[in-house]
Amino acid sequence: MPRATPSPLPYLMAFWLMAGCIGLSWDTTVADTPASRLAIVNSIEIGKTTERAVEARWGNPYQKIFEGAQTEFIYRRLNGSNRDFVIITFQHGLATGVRWTETEGCRSEFAPRVPGYGFDTPARVDLIGPCGPTIRPGVPEDSYWPGGGPKG
Repeated sequence: MPRATPSPLPYLMAFWLMAGCIGLSWDTTVADTPASRLAIVNSIEIGKTTERAVEARWGNPYQKIFEGAQTEFIYRRLNGSNRDFVIITFQHGLATGVRWTETEGCRSEFAPRVPGYGFDTPARVDLIGPCGPTIRPGVPEDSYWPGGGPKG
């Protein structure tokens, strides 16, 4: 007697449920316009806003980057232009900084990947924005010459 082929539906349901547990969005458009990016930035109170408060107001981010006690939420699109973004940095669950399209000049652009672990890294990375040897405002110029001695 031929054996019946199992339905893929339970596997798909399990996959979708697990995707919801990691707290990521498949696609987000909240950072698409300058007005919405500014609204996100203005809603962040450094030292007071928590990760859960941001998720409750703006939804799950497209990406989360974990480095020790620091987490970064990245709001950008999966489909379309990923040049528009907001990155919120948290340490121990509290917001410590925010960057967005209008404040970050030189950066890279790459094809977004499906959220989660174990997927390949982007095959192509391109520079966008003005890139050059400029000093960021508020960052003092290096006080040493390239040879190692102090300036002066």
